Amino acid sequence: MARAYTGIDIGSNALKIAVCEGGAVRALAVEALPEGLMDGQRIVSHDAMADFLKRTVKAQGGVAKDVALVLPSDYSLVRRMEMPVMDHKELVLNLPFEFHDFIEQGKDRYFYDYAVLGPVLNDQGLLSGMDMLACAAPKDVVGDFDRMLSRAGLRLRTALPAVAALQDALERRESAQQDCCVIDFAHWHTRLHFFAGGRYDVTRTIELGGRDVDRAIADEMGVEEHLANEYKLANFKECLQLQRPGQVFETMAVEITRALNFYGFNNPEQELTCAYCVGGGANLGELVALLEQELPLPLLPASRLLGSQLQDESLAACAAAVGATLKAE
Repeated sequence: MARAYTGIDIGSNALKIAVCEGGAVRALAVEALPEGLMDGQRIVSHDAMADFLKRTVKAQGGVAKDVALVLPSDYSLVRRMEMPVMDHKELVLNLPFEFHDFIEQGKDRYFYDYAVLGPVLNDQGLLSGMDMLACAAPKDVVGDFDRMLSRAGLRLRTALPAVAALQDALERRESAQQDCCVIDFAHWHTRLHFFAGGRYDVTRTIELGGRDVDRAIADEMGVEEHLANEYKLANFKECLQLQRPGQVFETMAVEITRALNFYGFNNPEQELTCAYCVGGGANLGELVALLEQELPLPLLPASRLLGSQLQDESLAACAAAVGATLKAE
């Protein structure tokens, strides 16, 4: 019998929860974070976050105790790399040295994990190495999350970066070997995660996100940003069609198109077939409609990436949380 897992993704302004069992999405929840819990993209108080999480889980009901946690990008390092053929014990010894240019503290203060994406062949077609996705996360950070979840009455079973969670989701699709892009419309940034042959390649970040739309609405309508965010989500008084939010959408479309073209120019051997749309911004109809007109490739909804028939607009925001539960299975 398949075990149920709860995927948890803590964003800069919202908590995303996905309860999944046997690869199927059973329940979703997106809850706005109270003011003061986050400083930018970092948690101010893990105890306060735990208490908020506990209240949210209790109100939601039916949440599995075993948690697959999406590590925020500020708390983890991810690298695509090639390494010589070696066994697990040798990898455990060598992985820390692959991160020495990125780690400021001692390498022993980090947890390391990896996924072998495939073999690397030389010009003669012989095995010469391994194509890998590796990640590192500070032990104290993972410990903080473990204690936070425990305080909320939950159990941390696995933790992984968002790109690893999205790759796990992509691997379940019939077109898993495709060259594609997953566009994550987050609050602080918009991130384009590129996958070559279904394997994570690289991420490009655009410094525009949901908060820029909030600011545009706030300026246009003369309200505070937190209220503008509520207006945005409900498209109150058709605020998304106003001039200033429209200008933000147009700039985002230009920057996303530029990033797609730049990737294609630098990777002529790859041919992007589509872009999946995830994150909270994926529910902004005006933005999605503009991107469908402007992007040089088809824009597909999160349901196509996750293989879910669930008709819930929270699915896009919870995409990484859903993907994380697949890793835990």
